[in-house]
Amino acid sequence: MAANLCLLELEEQVDSIPFSLNVSDDELIEWAKRREKRAREVVGQLVDLRTAYQALADTAQRYGLAPPDPEKHGLEGAVKRLCDEQWWRRKLRQVHAQALEGLAIQWGLVHKRAGIYISDESFKRYQQKRTRNAQLFQVAELINDLGQKYTLAELVALSTASLKNRRNELMARMAGFQKLAFMLGHAPEFYTLTCPSKYHPRHSESCERNKRHDPDLTPKAAQDYLNRLWCRIRAKLKRSGIEVYGFRVAEPHHAGTPHWHTLLFMAPQHVEAVRAIFREHCLAEDGDQPGAEKRRFDIRVIDYSKGTATGYIAKYVAKSVDGHGIDSDLHGHDAKVSSQRVTAWASLWGIRQFQQIGGPPVTVWRQLRRLAELKGIDENPDLALLETARQAADSGDWAAFVEVMNGPTAKRAVQPVKLHKEWGDQPNRYSEPVGYRIIGLACGAQVVRTRKRVWELRIHYRGEGGHLKDKPDPYSLKGAPGDGGEPFTLEDPSGPFRIEGPSKERNQSGAWEFHYGDVAAYSYELRKGLLTPAAARRERQRALRPWSPVNNCTRAEPPNHELTNSHSTGSEKTTHHSRTLPPVKGIIANASTVIKRFD
Repeated sequence: MAANLCLLELEEQVDSIPFSLNVSDDELIEWAKRREKRAREVVGQLVDLRTAYQALADTAQRYGLAPPDPEKHGLEGAVKRLCDEQWWRRKLRQVHAQALEGLAIQWGLVHKRAGIYISDESFKRYQQKRTRNAQLFQVAELINDLGQKYTLAELVALSTASLKNRRNELMARMAGFQKLAFMLGHAPEFYTLTCPSKYHPRHSESCERNKRHDPDLTPKAAQDYLNRLWCRIRAKLKRSGIEVYGFRVAEPHHAGTPHWHTLLFMAPQHVEAVRAIFREHCLAEDGDQPGAEKRRFDIRVIDYSKGTATGYIAKYVAKSVDGHGIDSDLHGHDAKVSSQRVTAWASLWGIRQFQQIGGPPVTVWRQLRRLAELKGIDENPDLALLETARQAADSGDWAAFVEVMNGPTAKRAVQPVKLHKEWGDQPNRYSEPVGYRIIGLACGAQVVRTRKRVWELRIHYRGEGGHLKDKPDPYSLKGAPGDGGEPFTLEDPSGPFRIEGPSKERNQSGAWEFHYGDVAAYSYELRKGLLTPAAARRERQRALRPWSPVNNCTRAEPPNHELTNSHSTGSEKTTHHSRTLPPVKGIIANASTVIKRFD
């Protein structure tokens, strides 16, 4: 009985998402192409962009995707995004990956005795993505107006996208803050902020299921909670006239729930007040639960006789970047492998691992490091100040750079060196102007360009026969089927299904064309294993219902257009529905494993 209830619950969880769990990335890409094709057909059939956007946005929401905001992108820009394969691909990958990982967490496949930080299946997919990106970097070239060529792989190795460079820059900035704190007589404080029990799926020692855990609270929801918590703390500090600066690092517990480590510097007379503010807000939600007082807010007093403030947070940086200088993590796993799993975890859930608190923007520092030595500084005080900042950045002295920028707690308005931006009218992939772009630095009336070259990206790929191919323009909305009001027909190219819908002349709103077109899409996707049977049933019923948010029609019965099998004879109809649980390759091996890990 217990096993049947367990499997029933598992089936309900699987049916709650519109994707089969074992969909490969290639299948998601193919799915995105089909969604682009359907979207173009919708645009060609419907009367105006507003109606088309409502129809396409409704489709995106049924897949669990947030449609583009027409207030932000404009109506045409929003529709073009919904007609873009790459938009669908990016969104589908994100939703599918998070749905897959969310179920893996619920099924007990993410903890220190299984897949630590992230499930093995999701980690394997992340490694495959990294391999694909590395291959792309090798064939993608950037060419400037001087004819200089560099592959993306070469440029990645020189930027903070390189793990080594990222770790070195983070440590330089942290060490700079510590040096400033020594000079200013500020006290270091090291805090750890942890989420309430309802965000934790597994106990830390036994790895047993936490009965207080809310299945709807994913690691992303936990990160959102910590962000809200920090916003309240920061606002209270500002109202209290307390200024702090430093860094925070987000890293996962063994079952994937994030927690924060913060290294802050402050005036010694503010230490007790800062601790009280942190403790108050950390315990504001579910603070009366057992163990909350001990675990939700932890203070580690930094003793300079035993180590520096930067040393306290250095291991968390290394563990979250590349495992440099660490043999094993807290749970005894190899540090280099664990760091890769942590990076995969952050990528999957969209979690920002490192955040600077206070201090000048790091983008100014990076732009300064692009400059060569400036000339004519004796006659121009603004240029002389800019050169001083450049020398500090070029030598990796974050403390000296912060001093030039008027200290670690200076407001942006009083920082002397600022980014200089110019408006660009060049169209992006959706025919929109690219907007403001960083082109240099400004200090007083002096502007120095840091980006002088014009670059072009070229990707070398070969089609059949080894010949280079040009991709057709995927962003034009012209030439979609149905523009002339001819009868609307969609055919499944890989199977016998065919649906004929009413013409544009017969139905000006186009709602029936859109919904009946999707029936063919859902049938194809069901047979390809992309949709779960339950999701396909829901979408088919939705497509055939008489009411639509597009035209708000209230016809009692839908038109007599049916999903038929063209291979059948006479009036014979064949239904293609399955009640079987979709395959879960790479997730569960058998029912006994599910029951054991689910409990």
